[in-house]
Amino acid sequence: MIEKVLLNVEDLRLRRGGQDVLRGVTLRVRPGEIHGLLGLNGSGKSSLAYALMGCAGYAPEAGAIQFDGRDLNGLTITERARLGLTLAWQEPARIEGLTVEQYLAAGMRERREDRMQAALDYAVDVAEGGVAELTSRILGSGRDRIKVAETIRLNGAAARGLAKARLALSGDAQGEVVGTTEGNAPEARGHIDCVEIVRDRAVANAIPIVRVSDPRAQVTHEAAIGTVNRKELETLMARGLDEEAAVDTIVRGMLAG
Repeated sequence: MIEKVLLNVEDLRLRRGGQDVLRGVTLRVRPGEIHGLLGLNGSGKSSLAYALMGCAGYAPEAGAIQFDGRDLNGLTITERARLGLTLAWQEPARIEGLTVEQYLAAGMRERREDRMQAALDYAVDVAEGGVAELTSRILGSGRDRIKVAETIRLNGAAARGLAKARLALSGDAQGEVVGTTEGNAPEARGHIDCVEIVRDRAVANAIPIVRVSDPRAQVTHEAAIGTVNRKELETLMARGLDEEAAVDTIVRGMLAG
């Protein structure tokens, strides 16, 4: 009786950056077996795992990968995951707002939540020793036009303030965040934190404004605009989500965090 081979890798070859990373790797794993790969840093252990999972940039130049008798060549990460193959990263992506329970449940049938839009314009004055935190989380789609204007005036000694904005835009949506923080008193501390994710044809603007009238105050800011992190995306796709569902999960996590 011939033992069943669950994962069959034959003569796998991979080049990256003009260098041979995998040179004819052959591997057979049967049901219930545990295999360990040992090697120095840069010897191709992670590259083999990424190639098996179908991660971007790791398509083999030659060789075959079969899982449970099915050829994996040309299959996406999601398709491979739904066959039963997955990948646990040595340093997994940290997806804002996503709990371990939610991550482990990823791949189950998702319920699409109703979309919402919002426009905010608010300001707060912080007195001596006071603390203020302004948080906005907005999802825009279609032809939504969104503007968030938030102002924190740190008017009292040792006042503290944080303005945190999270926007996710898709379709033809446009969004703008104008965050203003003023340091007007000694030992006042403020920070502006803005993250915007854009997809499709969406356009995002982030305008942090810092004003300091007291030399003993300190106000900082950071803003990031871009698409979803590729590693976060592939982490969820390796759980069986298609790309759209994975992006939605990341966006929901960011908005909930």
